[in-house]
Amino acid sequence: MTLRALRIEDLRAAMALAAEAPEAPHWSVPVWHRVLERSETIVLGAFVAHALAGFAVASVTLDTVELEAIAVAEKHRRQGLGAALFEAVLEAARARGAVRLELEVRAGNAAAIGLYRRAGLADEGVRRAYYRDPEEDALLMGRNLAHVSDKSEKTPD
Repeated sequence: MTLRALRIEDLRAAMALAAEAPEAPHWSVPVWHRVLERSETIVLGAFVAHALAGFAVASVTLDTVELEAIAVAEKHRRQGLGAALFEAVLEAARARGAVRLELEVRAGNAAAIGLYRRAGLADEGVRRAYYRDPEEDALLMGRNLAHVSDKSEKTPD
């Protein structure tokens, strides 16, 4: 697996992946262009055998990063791609000065909620009937980045 920033030439693959994943954002081409062009946005792709297998989108505003989406192709799930994308977003957000992470996730998306809880995020609220098709509540989660484990940090001997 290779992680790198998504580029305009990856747009078709990102949209195709999103179309197959109900939990992924189904953005139009103009929205994707805006996302890819905004300097405050982190847009990463996970590639397996040179093919897009997953992506993550987050926005950094002041000192807060909002995770907008993580999507992984069905055939690549449960292989650590989502966790790798999540960790890469945290690293990029910290590099941009973010100290807090916030997100909303479908209340029924047990896999994503499990990933976020393992990463140290806490439940912070609920937005009733936030999602459509199907209608579903959003679970609000967040955490200070200083408290989210960083596998690259080592304790002194």
